[in-house]
Formats: sequence, structure tokens, C-alpha cells
Amino acid sequence: MPTPELIERLHQKLTTVRNLDKKLALFGAGSPSGHGYRVHTIVSDQIVAKEVELGFTLPEEYRDWLLRVGWGAGPDYGLLSLEKVFAPPYIDDEAGTGGEVENAAEITLAHIAAIQNKWEATGANSALGISVNSDQHLLIISESGCGAYTCIVTYGPMRGKVFGLTAEIVEPQTALCALMPEGVYTWSRKERGRSDLLVNPHRLFGFFDWYEDWLDRATADFGRTL
Repeated sequence: MPTPELIERLHQKLTTVRNLDKKLALFGAGSPSGHGYRVHTIVSDQIVAKEVELGFTLPEEYRDWLLRVGWGAGPDYGLLSLEKVFAPPYIDDEAGTGGEVENAAEITLAHIAAIQNKWEATGANSALGISVNSDQHLLIISESGCGAYTCIVTYGPMRGKVFGLTAEIVEPQTALCALMPEGVYTWSRKERGRSDLLVNPHRLFGFFDWYEDWLDRATADFGRTL
């Protein structure tokens, strides 16, 4: 469970970014699809009903945030409403598509650590993804645009961890998708207009890590332009 101090800290940071970005210049904040830094409260009965619909309980940090704060303001185009949050349909494809794992529930810390090895060996951004055969055990909570989403793993060793997802979300789901672990890789700006990619397999974001990282980066970006 989050401490009151953690929730208050995130609230204060969100207020800071909202006040800095009065023109809604930050990616995902402006209209027509942007969150506008608005937060919409929900009640526990709505969450329980969603969990019944999904067939599983929401990961704890994400659930706590929805209960204590709500959906709306957040990374990219913001947190989806409960009505729009969805788990991609599971399709049993006997042929498979050659992914590294069958689904997100099979991802372990060893897979995360392998990302750094692949990056060091190839230096290619494509090495930062984990290819999976099925979108099963993922919950889509935010859209990033251009066919990219943010999701939380709902089962297995990575339950509650946040990943970027690139896939064709269609019915039936047939496309190979790639999961990009949030927090493992970051862009570090040494000077204006230049950046280096950092990969750290020991840094893997839960929901609160992911949300606070967005707030900190947004504040830093405005600090560079003031």
C-alpha cells in the first residue's frame, strides 16, 4: 500500500507540472486527445466491477492510485478511464510466431538482464524489446500514439511492472508484439540537443516509479526552457 507521504508527493509534483504547463505544451497534454492534467475520481465499486469483467484483480499500485486519485493526467495521453482500460484478447496460436516468450507471465529478471547484454553487443534500439507470442497477461492503461501503448503485467514474476507495448491490437490478435520494460532504459541528456542511451536491467518500474519519473522529466524539461 502506498504511504500518505508518497501520494502527497506525487500530488505536489503533478500540481507543479500543471502550473508550469499552462499552455498544455507537453506531449499528450493538449487537445483533442490530451489529458489536460485533469484527474477523474472513481469509487471502489467501479474497480470491483472492472475486475469482475476482466477476471483478475488490478495490480496493487495501479489499483491504489485509481482509488486514491483517479484516472486522467499521466504519461503520454494520460491514464485511460476504466471503461477504456482493456486486456488484449488471448488467441491460442499453435504455430506461434517465434517470440522469446509465450506471454508476459513468463518474463523473468533474466530476460530483463539480457536486454543489457543485447544492447552492449549490438548497440541497436531494437535490442531493448522482449518479443512475445501473445498479449495475454497484459493490461493496457495508456496510449502513446503510433500503435504504441503502456501496459501493466497482471500475472507472473513481473506482475505490477510497467512496460511499453508495440503491437497491432486487433481481434483476433495475431501480430507479434514487443514489450519494452519501462525504467530499464532511459535517455540521459548531457547537453541541449544531445543524449545518450542508458540501460540498467536492475531498474524496473512499478506504477508509482513510472508515474513519478514522468513528473520529474516533465519538470526538468520545463526547467531547461525557463
